[in-house]
Amino acid sequence: MNTRAAPQRPRSANLFSLLRPYGGWVGGLVVLTVAANALNLTGPRLIAWAIDSYDAGTFNATSVVTAFFLLAAGVFIFTYLQSVVQTFASERVARDLRTRLISKIAQHDYAYVQEVTPAKLLTNLTSDIDAIKNFVAQAIASIISSAFLILGTAVLLIIIDWQLALIVLLVIPIIGFTFAFVLSRVRKLFRKSQEAIDWLNKVINESIVGAALIRLLDSTGFEFKKFYAANEEARNIGYRIIRMFSGLIPVVQFSASLATLAILALGGHFVISGQMSLGNFTAFNSYLAVLIFPIIIIGFMSNVIAQASASYGRVSQVLDAPVIKPTGTITQPLKGEVAVSDLTITYGEKPALSGVSFTAKRGTRTAIIGPTAAGKTQLLYAMTGLIRPSSGRVLYDGKPIDAYDRETFYRQVGIVFQDSVLFNLSLR
Repeated sequence: MNTRAAPQRPRSANLFSLLRPYGGWVGGLVVLTVAANALNLTGPRLIAWAIDSYDAGTFNATSVVTAFFLLAAGVFIFTYLQSVVQTFASERVARDLRTRLISKIAQHDYAYVQEVTPAKLLTNLTSDIDAIKNFVAQAIASIISSAFLILGTAVLLIIIDWQLALIVLLVIPIIGFTFAFVLSRVRKLFRKSQEAIDWLNKVINESIVGAALIRLLDSTGFEFKKFYAANEEARNIGYRIIRMFSGLIPVVQFSASLATLAILALGGHFVISGQMSLGNFTAFNSYLAVLIFPIIIIGFMSNVIAQASASYGRVSQVLDAPVIKPTGTITQPLKGEVAVSDLTITYGEKPALSGVSFTAKRGTRTAIIGPTAAGKTQLLYAMTGLIRPSSGRVLYDGKPIDAYDRETFYRQVGIVFQDSVLFNLSLR
């Protein structure tokens, strides 16, 4: 009987738990990101200082130029180092994760690979890990810098004028609620998107492996329809994701416009009445741009985080899958008596073999013949232990195949594929 459980749906994996072994890299990235953005926050204050000093008649061009030069140099250095660290960190995470995934796949038997499907494993090793790498390379630094800029800008706005700041900061909950709503909807779509890629990889793989048979049976049109359907599904899901995110930018722009209107109306009144200097009014407008931009970045990074979360859940499904260890202990030489008893193999609800029984006596030759897709390959796979039957037994010298020690068994029993050319290992 088949003792393996059916593949589970991707579980909810904690994407940030992936970063624990890379605490040093992440810590360095946090420090560099905070330092670079702290310098960015001083830019509008320098502009306000320059304007107010000019208005007061104490303007010194040398001091202003020197201050802005040092600011630009500091931002460049910290930003450059931040880019280097996040690139190294992302590539290392991707390399280690691929290594772990390949190591785990190598521990599983052929039956597990068939159940999960090579197409899904291929997507895990390519598209899924690339999504996780993009999260490390882009989202971590962007989220840290955006949070720091939003908090720092809010504090500076309150210091300049708390009344006007409270009005401007009202746009943050509006934009945040919109992002949360879209993100909750789009996460499921990213999972479906990866499943559509699985399907597309499966169709492409079958078309390449069975290229000769497709042409022999003149079924090119049928295969094209399969590819078109899979490609169409992937495209439609992509369109749905884009439509969900397309509503974010208008909400952000509308909220920013309301904040700008408040600054121009109320802030202008404060400047005229002498409650606010012209430099602080200019800084307030600059800080509004600083406040809105990281919110937009968080919106785009929510796309990356949602996709990476869905991908990490799929990868974790493979990494956490239990490995079935061989339990056979018989090491005695085989005599050659082979018996198949009521063997049934199913894929999903589709039977490949049903109730097959025969005996091959020692020293005889037995031919298994049948048309294409009759199940000959699946029968040989079951007889050599590559796949587990849904029901029935395979006996060697009267003992179940699982009772034999694998290493000893495969020294005596093997399968020779009908062709050794790449992409033509069997007629499957």
